[in-house]
Amino acid sequence: MAEEKDVVERAVSEIGRDVKLLIRYIVIVSLAFIIIQNLLSFLDKTLVLVQRVRAELSPLEGEVTADGSEQTLVEVTDAAPFKFSGWVSLSNMQDGDQVKITSYVKLCPGCEWEVFESNVYSDSQDKPAVYHIEVTGKYGVKVTLQQTAGTYRSFRYLFFVEK
Repeated sequence: MAEEKDVVERAVSEIGRDVKLLIRYIVIVSLAFIIIQNLLSFLDKTLVLVQRVRAELSPLEGEVTADGSEQTLVEVTDAAPFKFSGWVSLSNMQDGDQVKITSYVKLCPGCEWEVFESNVYSDSQDKPAVYHIEVTGKYGVKVTLQQTAGTYRSFRYLFFVEK
């Protein structure tokens, strides 16, 4: 009988250890599941933000060949507020060329365009990438280019509108 009692006690002890191990595994798996859920939630939120940024940051790019007239590079009109900035490349300019870049803003619906910045660039440029300052607009922003001297050149531009 003592021998049976020892066998039962050992069996109960082993079952207790097995139950403790099983509980540890269940806790570890549960924690791993929670961590994976949180990671997936974080990745989902990050993806949504990236998609939103891509949708809200619109590039406007192109190239224009000057013809002596004031030519519109970019014109944005919207009834919602937006941020606007970008670049114009003057890398094709040579000595004797002269270019005027003018920026306009519309301050109300139906208002005329008003100049808020105008710069003249002459000859070959040491720093040919011209940055258009970031501005906030609601009714409109426009950038024009006019080559006033020299051989007519082509000019690349890249602007961004963030809504």
